[in-house]
Amino acid sequence: MAIVSENASQALYRYLRLSGDYGRPGLEAAILNKELWWASPVDFNDPFDCDPVIELGRNKSQYHAFGRRAAKETLKNVSRNERRVRGNSFRTIPKRNAEKYVAAHFRDSMNKSGIVCYSDIPDSLLMWSHYADCHQGVCLIFTPLLNEIDLQRSWLALPVNYTDDRPVVNLANIRELKEFENAVLNKSADWAYEREWRMISYKGGKGYRKFPPQALTGIILGAKISDDDRDFVLSLCSGRNGINIYKAEFDKHKFRVVIEGGTRGRFPGGGAFQGPWFVIQARDGVTS
Repeated sequence: MAIVSENASQALYRYLRLSGDYGRPGLEAAILNKELWWASPVDFNDPFDCDPVIELGRNKSQYHAFGRRAAKETLKNVSRNERRVRGNSFRTIPKRNAEKYVAAHFRDSMNKSGIVCYSDIPDSLLMWSHYADCHQGVCLIFTPLLNEIDLQRSWLALPVNYTDDRPVVNLANIRELKEFENAVLNKSADWAYEREWRMISYKGGKGYRKFPPQALTGIILGAKISDDDRDFVLSLCSGRNGINIYKAEFDKHKFRVVIEGGTRGRFPGGGAFQGPWFVIQARDGVTS
């Protein structure tokens, strides 16, 4: 999985819990099988996520044109005259009723897609609390792959936009990429702390998908991770070159998380950082 962003040197981070039915198995899939779980929007914790306001054109002309195009694309096995008749009959349906009907089908289509989410910050108190089991889980580090071969097979990560207004998707312009992006890349400003990036597949639904092994370059252990979970992570990484282990700690003077490990002055994989550093290397299940 080559992560490509507007800032080519920016790493992305995926917070994970280790408890529950999907906790440890999810981490095992990432480390041993190089797979990540792609979720359906129906499982997201934001009720508005991927559920935009649907418009069938901004005016009567666009609405009628949408009806004709919809008839042409969905009635390919009937005569041209029949398609024209049905397209024209679309005009008799109140626009609001048609939009309500189409919105339900749009949501059903989105729920059959797959999305995997990242953040561009590894030290968020809220992210560790909400997505890594109250600091008891881990955070995976994915570093961009920039060579030509990797870029050709990359999955593109796109940044989420945060706003106070629900996105409006005009299905009369649905062939424009921007309309799809409006549906899946806009969230309430209440979620801005996540600083989210997404990879999206409109086919295949939820499930595990492979990523190139070299993309996963590190794992941050939560500040409250148990000894048992720490040893579990280290055992998975034992003998696997290229995966560095870092440790999150609570700052002694400020309300913040300090990520320890790696190169001084940098976050693991990217971003600016201020704080102390030491490296925990996983070799045969032993830290050093």
